[in-house]
Amino acid sequence: MKSLFKTFFGFSIGPWLSAIISFIATPIITWLIVPEEFGRASMFILANSIISFIVLFGLDSSYMRYSIDIDDETKRKIIFKSILLNIFLIIILYIIIYIYWNVFSNLLFQNNNIIYFVLLFVANSFTVLYRYGFIVLRMKKQALKCSIISVFQVIVQSLLTIILAVFWRKIFIVICIGYIGSMSIAFFLSIIFMKEFWFADNSKKGKRDINIWHYFLYGIPFMPTHIIFIIFESMDKMALRNWTDFSTIGVYAAAFKLVGILKIIQRSFQTFWIPVAYDKYKEDPDDKQFFIKIFDIMFIVMFLISVVFLAFKDIVILILGEGYHGASMILPFLILVPLMSTISEVTSIGINIKKKTGWHIFISIIITIINLIGNILLVPFIGAKGAAISTGISYIVYFILKTTFSQKYFNIKFNFKKTTFILLLFLGYVFISTFIEFYWYHVLYSVALTCLGIVLYKKQISNITQSLVNLIKKGSLSPRAILNRLK
Repeated sequence: MKSLFKTFFGFSIGPWLSAIISFIATPIITWLIVPEEFGRASMFILANSIISFIVLFGLDSSYMRYSIDIDDETKRKIIFKSILLNIFLIIILYIIIYIYWNVFSNLLFQNNNIIYFVLLFVANSFTVLYRYGFIVLRMKKQALKCSIISVFQVIVQSLLTIILAVFWRKIFIVICIGYIGSMSIAFFLSIIFMKEFWFADNSKKGKRDINIWHYFLYGIPFMPTHIIFIIFESMDKMALRNWTDFSTIGVYAAAFKLVGILKIIQRSFQTFWIPVAYDKYKEDPDDKQFFIKIFDIMFIVMFLISVVFLAFKDIVILILGEGYHGASMILPFLILVPLMSTISEVTSIGINIKKKTGWHIFISIIITIINLIGNILLVPFIGAKGAAISTGISYIVYFILKTTFSQKYFNIKFNFKKTTFILLLFLGYVFISTFIEFYWYHVLYSVALTCLGIVLYKKQISNITQSLVNLIKKGSLSPRAILNRLK
């Protein structure tokens, strides 16, 4: 368990530094760029995400699953084949997009400009290429190198955006250029850090080959799943685009940007968890106690951070600028996104381990329908609050469905009674924070929830604290130790 903490903190160093940098940079950007332009930028990022998942074709997920059973020679061969297919798909898809660009551009930006097409094409290309560079590092458990890349990403994106906004124009394109710059730097760093993998002799035959047909079949369900899931995640912005204006989308996007601080933990855990879980299952398929321990630890960590974040949300919102103050009442239900996503990573592991990936499609369709209905019912009447409520509730259903189907194939006796009890109390706090302005009893509620969590999960908190103390005493987290592990 101590070595797992060490690996997790290695993956977390970069994201946490990135969160601090982003926390400093976000207010500067929101002061420079008005909510309307911020809203257009969020639509650009949304389009990039959807298109990237289409062209990836689920092959990135196939690589992560199959790479644990094959040698480096075979890994290189299948990853190059995957990249070639993805490049082909990018070219075909963008020919289609170009033909219908007028419709596409007006739908996203209310403006037809071929520059947006070029920026989107470049962004997609680097996003797909970086995805492969990153998963090679991830599956090799190169925690600190992943962290360095995430820090450089945020620094480049923030600096480029701010410099262009100050010295050029305060429009959404500067955010897009900042994003492209960060992805290109991330891609090149991922290749440099693993040059011994990417530039090795590719003429050698692998010791163990794989059935390429099975490889593609495993990944195919992930493609529609990812697309449906991106549509699910973008349903709120689409609803706001239909019933409100770009200014409201900008305020909503700013609230999500702050929730992104919590999503840092989610992404850190996700990066750490997948290779660890696969290795643990391969080593001892019957050791289910390991998964229970990880679930309890991640739940209490995410719960306590969420409560504290919610308690201080009004203070945090002040730094965004006058035009973004409405984000305060939007943010509470959005906190459920990183909370429920993180714990579902553990409870749903059986779906991937047992290669029952078809369930991902079914689950994504169900939660997309629920989110669609929620947005239709709520957004026309309460605007961005309705989008946040629909999104938060959908993620609760997402956790329930993924957990239920995973348990059918890989039953683990998690303590869901305790988890459900605390989540219901937290939902009450989220509801109050959405519809009632800040009062002193908000603080009392947050203090009571924090104390309850500490009491119910005192064993897990003690383990976390002890592991941290041991790592610090051994100097494993010192700058010198970190630099040594990079060599």
